[in-house]
Amino acid sequence: MDNALDSINAVVNPTKKIKDLEQKLSFSETFQNKINLADEHLENQNFEKAIEFYEKALQGKYKEHPYTINKALKCYYKIKDFKKVIEYAGKIDLEKTFRDSLCFYAIALEKCNFLDEAEIQFKKVDKRYSNYPERLELSRFLIRRDKKEAAKSVLDDIIMEINNMIETNKRKYKYIYKESKLLIRDI
Repeated sequence: MDNALDSINAVVNPTKKIKDLEQKLSFSETFQNKINLADEHLENQNFEKAIEFYEKALQGKYKEHPYTINKALKCYYKIKDFKKVIEYAGKIDLEKTFRDSLCFYAIALEKCNFLDEAEIQFKKVDKRYSNYPERLELSRFLIRRDKKEAAKSVLDDIIMEINNMIETNKRKYKYIYKESKLLIRDI
């Protein structure tokens, strides 16, 4: 019964959970307590606070903890600190373990004007029947680079793949489909 009440309190008063986690951290400054507090700040979209505690967790023997580095990378992306995104991406294996962060890295590279490297990273997400939001972003990147034929090819593939899906999956990717149709029309 207490757990159910705690869950309701956390939804109604999210700061209570943060205060509880802060108190737990002040009692015991463990890696896990820092991560728990950072994760809660992330869930509440307080990215700066999340970064603060991820950074604290990334000290000592956990300074190269890949999952924490990846979470910090995503927070830095959210606050548009693209140099930090690039720095953190260099510390972990995005392609093997954190493929969901490849697009963040590619966008950061583009924002910092490393266009050729950004294109290399973007192309890693171009896998058939998957990564639709990332592939849509790849096509936008290619359009910005005036590589319209390559963008059209990516968009044609996305449209064709979604057209071949069952109705349930088509609904899931409705936004991607509409955006792809609009982009291809404007090329």
